[in-house]
Amino acid sequence: MPSRSLPEPQKRDAEATRKRILDAAVEAFSTVGYPATGIRDVAALAGTSTTLLLRYFGSKAGLFEAALRHCIPSERIETVTNDDFAQRVTRWISTEAIATKLTMMIVLASGESEIAELAARVYAQTNIAPLAAFFGGADGTERATEVALLSTGYIFLMRHMSLESCDDAQREAITGWYQRTLEEIVKRPASATMAEAK
Repeated sequence: MPSRSLPEPQKRDAEATRKRILDAAVEAFSTVGYPATGIRDVAALAGTSTTLLLRYFGSKAGLFEAALRHCIPSERIETVTNDDFAQRVTRWISTEAIATKLTMMIVLASGESEIAELAARVYAQTNIAPLAAFFGGADGTERATEVALLSTGYIFLMRHMSLESCDDAQREAITGWYQRTLEEIVKRPASATMAEAK
């Protein structure tokens, strides 16, 4: 009698194929943008067929949404504390290429209103809402948005554009400023809004 564990390799193959497609989609969407990326392009990059890609994701928009979610760090916000938040976020944003790719996917999709709305919704669900819950209080969403604004600017200028005018010491100083600013946002009393903090 066949073992019930026999289908497992097929499941692993399906998971590997799905990951390969998502990695290819992230690469394409973050490099040439949503409008210029075709389903065939992603399938070719992933070494699979458009039929299989569409079976997994349904449409180009479905693939884009899955690719955005694929970029979210696997490390849960619940494992972060107020004391190590700034350090861990700075480390992730400064060292992980996926942080730059997530930002560029959103930036390069902003010209298509439907996709820009989808990206905003996914970003709010996967980044703003968990951060707001982490901060708590009436200003949790405001603080989460501050972190998002600060991080997007840092990623775009320091990681994507790689400001040529900055030497290593200046980059280190800017990264230190970024981390300190995150610490200020985290340590600010929950009742204080951004305007009151000034």
